[in-house]
Formats: sequence, structure tokens, C-alpha cells
Amino acid sequence: MSWDDEINIYNDPIVFLSRKGNASDPYKHIKETVEVINGKALLREVPEKTKEVVVTGENITWSEVENEELLDNYFEVDYIQGVVFFNSKNNGKSFTFDYYGKGAYYTPDTRIYLTYQNGLITASSKFKDLDRADLEQKNRVDTLIVENPQPSEVVDIRVDRNGNIHRTARDRINAEQKKIEDAYVDMNGDEFDSLKNRIDSEQRKIEESNVGLNGKSYLSLKEHFDDIDSNLNKAMESVTIQMRNNFEQYLNYEKVIFSLPTLLMGLSDYPQAFAINQERNELYIARQLNGGTTARISKYSIPSLTLLDTKNFTQFAGAYQEGLPFFYNSSNQLCFIVRKNYSGNVAIFNFDTGVLGNSIGILGSLKLGMDKDRNFLISHYGDATRTEGVHLYDFNSVKNGTPSLIKTICFPNSISNGEKVQSITIIDNKIVLGQGKNNPVISVVDFNGIVLKTVELNKRDLAIMADDFDGNINNFDNYSYENEGVSFYEYDGQILPLVAHVLDSRMYFTLCGSIDFTKLGLSINPETEVKTTGLNWINAELKTGVTKYGQDVPVQYCKDSNGMVYIRGICTHAYKGENPKLVLFTLPYPYAPKRNQFFRTVASGLADKSNRIEVYTNGDVVLESTTSVSDTPFTVLDGVFFYVDLD
Repeated sequence: MSWDDEINIYNDPIVFLSRKGNASDPYKHIKETVEVINGKALLREVPEKTKEVVVTGENITWSEVENEELLDNYFEVDYIQGVVFFNSKNNGKSFTFDYYGKGAYYTPDTRIYLTYQNGLITASSKFKDLDRADLEQKNRVDTLIVENPQPSEVVDIRVDRNGNIHRTARDRINAEQKKIEDAYVDMNGDEFDSLKNRIDSEQRKIEESNVGLNGKSYLSLKEHFDDIDSNLNKAMESVTIQMRNNFEQYLNYEKVIFSLPTLLMGLSDYPQAFAINQERNELYIARQLNGGTTARISKYSIPSLTLLDTKNFTQFAGAYQEGLPFFYNSSNQLCFIVRKNYSGNVAIFNFDTGVLGNSIGILGSLKLGMDKDRNFLISHYGDATRTEGVHLYDFNSVKNGTPSLIKTICFPNSISNGEKVQSITIIDNKIVLGQGKNNPVISVVDFNGIVLKTVELNKRDLAIMADDFDGNINNFDNYSYENEGVSFYEYDGQILPLVAHVLDSRMYFTLCGSIDFTKLGLSINPETEVKTTGLNWINAELKTGVTKYGQDVPVQYCKDSNGMVYIRGICTHAYKGENPKLVLFTLPYPYAPKRNQFFRTVASGLADKSNRIEVYTNGDVVLESTTSVSDTPFTVLDGVFFYVDLD
């Protein structure tokens, strides 16, 4: 309750004005020195009990007690009246009291009477008489001073340094004294005995501020602040570097930098891959018909996206240019490493001359990629729908026609069984996978095959972002999607993934991996979850002369997350004798064992008939021998399983 409320309601009461003790009206921190008189020290305000009162002085450790005998070093606090009680031996001594004041009692002068007057004379009446007499006397003295000539020094002293003229020298002196006394109280309300004590206290704070938390001393507060600022800048730089080195944590932060139509004018060739050449401000896109034998590579200027040139070369049916590693030869001609066949080799296509070079044998098929510094060429292994891992080559060795394999990296089932991998690149020694035949997915895998991050972007959010860029998306919820490439792009001093999202009939080249970009929502695809967490059985490609036994028992294989390969199904073939050594099918890498594996399975005929199956390190699954004599024997493969050493 405010002072005015107390006065108006109760008409001259004894008023206790208290603070609330919250953020807007906190208790007041008070540190004051008070003399003990008659065993009592009267505090300026009533202390808050929960914060206690701390007493110091006389080099004694003081202890607060309650309802106990007051020994020499004991004291008791009346938290209602604001009085501290001591043993009478402490009378006349002054102690320092540190506490938090919550308010004080104020007694009106109408309730204080004078004991030396006849009758009941209140302090209020007496104060009025004194004020009136004092004013009369002051006016008489001031009149005498003003009406009589004064020495020049006295006249000068009436004018302060700001040019303000006071009526008398006394008024000027009183005004200056008030300023000094007001300066005894700091901004927190703490009152000091003298201006010197306050200045000493402030100086002490400044000197203490010149010592850091680690004990380091500074010559000045500015030097201390400068050091703090420097440390903060270093910390920010460290955080920035960490964020830049961990772009995979921000894959769903994306930014469209340009877009263009999916198809070339008048042609139906569909995009398969792209590459960015920031040194020459060029964009390259590979296109071809599905199953076609003509590959087209188009060169555009960026950022205008003006079509500069298109060159063609002939490839074998089934080959796709799902990746466009490029370099400049010794004649400064633009060259691409391309696929001539579905798998097993690459060739160098000289874009400037239009000449396709000889085959260079490397492992893997379809997808190719590289890093910005051209340290690595990366070649995918698997099939058209699955990516089991990659082969990592020295880039220059492939460029020079003498491929040197650095290592083979196996991917876990979450990648192999997940959304189709469409493109690969390398950034900061991390493999970036552009995925998505229907749903936009991006994954990052390290050189040990450990998945660092996988995100599936919300298709609606992606469409809205694309439409905000060029206004060409007609339906945010129902459009065709396919990933058609991932590459690297230098942005603001950082190398980030650049993804080609195809939405209906346009390609949107989108940066990702920086918190500065637009944050897209994430989607959980239940079908993807089932595929990546369960076993994904793959139909085996049976050799000529070997066929499946029935629609309900196809020959299939799979690999679980622990590296265990399983084979199941039944196949049939013509009778080849007791030791046919018949290759039934071949397991692709990395399903082949590191050493030959031997198994006994059920054969056609009576219950005692059996087959001896051997799985070779090259992946061949061979019927070595059989006790069946049937003209059309069948071979059961259920129960064949073995561990694949992934190292």
C-alpha cells in the first residue's frame, strides 16, 4: 500500500511502508554502522528475516540467536520493529549491519507530545512554531545582507559554476552541501558515512573488476573488458567453425539459388546428374532417355542459366550418367569422367572436342562423384535400385588411366534399404547421398560407413520454398518428385551440399547445411521405416539353365544390420550327375564371404537325399554335389547363412 493510501484511509496513523520483495519491488540492500545504546541498535529499516542480518565489528564472530541469553558475541533481531539487541557490555560500541530492508515505520508528528510543556503540546504544533520563527529570522538576516553592500568575494560566492545565482551565500553553501550529502547514497540505495567512503567503495569495486575469474590481473577495466570481448569472439569463432564442420546437422535448412526447366527444348531426355564449376561460373547437366544410348551434357552460364552448348556421346544401353566428375586436361579442355557401360568401367569425355576416350576399368556402377579438391573419385556399388556402398579411388589415378583403389566403404541397411540413392558427392571427407525416387531424402555417411545424419524433407515445405523462389509450383501437396543430383558449392567461405530437387517439370538447385537458410519440416515415411529396420530380400539373378521352382519359393538373399547374409528359396535345373559343380547364381559385393562357406541342404527325392552347397569368396553359390538322382532335381537353399566381415 502506498503512503497516500495509508494517510487517506486511516487519518494520521503510524504507517509501515513495505517492499514486496519481487523483481519489480525488491528488498533494499543496506549496509550501515549503528551505535549500541542501552543494549539496542536501531536499524534504519526493518530487515527481511529470510535473508538474515550479518553483524561485523570488534574482530568478533557474531552469532544470531533467538530466545537465548545474550552472551558477549550473541545478538538477537526483532524482525518486526527493526531493533538488534546486544549484551549490555557492548553499549557505546558501533557495529556494521548488513541486511535487506523491507520497509520502516513512520510515526506522525501529531502523536508525539512534549514532556516539558504545560498541557498536551504535540510535536506538530511545536514544529510549526519553530518553522515560523526560523523563517522570520532567516528573512530578517537575508534582508540585512541584501540591503547592505557586501564584499566582492561574498557576492561572487552566490554564483555557482553554471551561472546560477543564489539569493545569499548561505543558500549557495546549503545547496552544495545537499548535493554532497545526496552523493552519500548510491544507485542501489546503499548509504555511506561520507563521500570519501562511497568513492573508496566504488574504487574498490573497479579494482576488484580488474581481476578475472581465472585470477588474471588487468591494468584497467577497459583492458579487462577487451580481454572478455576477445575471448567471446574466439568462442564465437569456435562455434562457427564447429557449425561449418558439421553441415550435416542442418540438412533441412535449405535455400534455392536457381531453377530451370527439366527438359531441353524439343527433347525428352531427362536429367540424370549435374555439376557446378564456380571457377568458371558454369553449370553442367547430363540428360538421356530411359534406356537410351545417347548421353547429352549441357553447359550453362550461372547465375543467368543461359544455355551455352550441348555435346553428345554414345554409350551402351543400360548405362546412366548419374554423376559428372569433371577436370581440365593439360590443354585446359573441359573433360568429364563418364560411364560407357552399366558397370565395370568409365571413360573420359572431352567436352571441348566431343571425343570419348577408351575404357578405364574401375569397380562399381552407375553413380559417380568427387570432392571439390579432386582428391577422390567415388563409384557406387549395388544395382539400379540399391546402394550397398561405394568404392573410393584416387582421382588423379583414374584421370591418368591407372585407377588406384583407396578403400571400399559398406553402407548399413538404413541406406541400402532406404529411399533410392540417386547421386553422391564428397564434402569434408564425408559422403553426401542425394536420395529420392518419390520422397526427398539426404544422408551423410563417414568414410567408415557410419551414418552421421539422414533427413527426409517435408514435401509441402519444399514445394512452398520452391514456389517462393519462382512461383512455378501449382500444387503444394500433389506433385511428382525426384532427386537428380548432389554436388558441392562454396557459400560464404563454407563448402555445402547443393541438391537438385525435381518438382514436376522444373529443377530446383538448393543449398543445404547452413542455419542461415530456411528451415524445412521433416517427414516420417512409414514405408521407409519398415524397409530400413527390417530385412529386405533381394531376388537372385539365376544363371542360364537354372530356374525358380515355384512362385512361392523364389531364390532370394539379404543382409541384416550385423552383417549376417541369409539365402532362401528353391531352384531347379537339369540333372548334371552327382558332382555337377553348377553355379546357381552370384552374390554381389558385399554379400560374398571373406572365405568359402559350406552347407548341406535338402535335395529332391527321398528324405535322405541332400545337396552340398558352397559359397565362394567371389560370390558364386555353387551346387558342388548331390545325392539326388531325379531327372529334374530341385535344390533347397533355406538354411544357408554366414557372417560377412565388413572390414
